[in-house]
Amino acid sequence: MPGLIDAHGHLSNLGGLLTGRLALMDTRSFAEVVDLVKARAAKAPPGEWILGGRWDQANWGQKEYPTHEVLSAAVPRHPVWLTRVDGHMGLANLKAMELAGISRSTADPAGGEILKGPDGGPNGLFVDNAVDIVISRIRAAGAGFAERVLAAQAACLKAGLTSVHDAGVATSHLDAYRALDDGR
Repeated sequence: MPGLIDAHGHLSNLGGLLTGRLALMDTRSFAEVVDLVKARAAKAPPGEWILGGRWDQANWGQKEYPTHEVLSAAVPRHPVWLTRVDGHMGLANLKAMELAGISRSTADPAGGEILKGPDGGPNGLFVDNAVDIVISRIRAAGAGFAERVLAAQAACLKAGLTSVHDAGVATSHLDAYRALDDGR
């Protein structure tokens, strides 16, 4: 039976949204994003990561990107990581930056940038390869990669996708994919 092939997908991101990460694509303001994060944090034990994605400040009627200050004040006891809709940027609150060891003196990684505020300190925005600094801390906290991929797989199969090329897979995820392929 013929099936559809998706040549550019992000299975773990899709799976994250299907397994409880905050879906922020329909938000109409940063204040709404902060309220959703705050509500999720109220139900989570202190220190648990609050994760979300697909925010787009253009949907909020603004060109400026949000920064961490309001988010950090609203959710100080939970590390927060919110990926932008394009996947090339993420916003971290102060707690997440502390856990990732980010400070004013942290150098930009090759191929990435830690954006700075007017005071020269990190403003919470990480671009391209800099997102890996925060994401590596989330992985260390046991983010359930296999669970996310299996949830995405089920959704793709339900939609008629029989093959998906997962774009931008981290080297650390290759072993997880191999284990899933081996049935482990």
